[in-house]
Amino acid sequence: IADQREKHHLLYGAYAGVIFAMIFYNLFLFVAIREPAYLSYIGYVISYLLLMLANEGFAFQHFCPERPEFNISASPFLACLTGIFALDFSIRFLDTKRYSPVLHYVLRGAMFITAALRVAALLVSYDLNFVVNSLSVLFIFLMVFATLQCYRQGCQQALYFALAWFFLMIGIFVFA
Repeated sequence: IADQREKHHLLYGAYAGVIFAMIFYNLFLFVAIREPAYLSYIGYVISYLLLMLANEGFAFQHFCPERPEFNISASPFLACLTGIFALDFSIRFLDTKRYSPVLHYVLRGAMFITAALRVAALLVSYDLNFVVNSLSVLFIFLMVFATLQCYRQGCQQALYFALAWFFLMIGIFVFA
């Protein structure tokens, strides 16, 4: 069992290393060309990495071992943050304001709703986390629809965006 745990930790360490490389590469690109989509993507990747660390217990283990309640509240917060950055990156990368103005405002509204419900879940009732998580699934379908709509309107990068999200979703389902 100890050997299996070491392999598990080594695998996650390698994965985190790849994520850090992605963060620094995109930070370099942002500094070089000043495209705001890269900053949104960096926020998404960092929040996704922190969410992964929290879900696996590494965040609790390494950042605040004396406060186990941190891990309970960190995961929903980080899931929300990841969703907000994913929506923001989608909006910027797909240039929804240009290719689908109505969906642009719908996606912005989805970001606001996600943030508002997460704050309400923290302040009012932890049970609202179920609502937020359910809406997250809806927002994924909304992002897919926005991608298809933008592609039909001539946004060529939407094809790359769709392929990248397709492989991400496969990875999530395989490792979930």
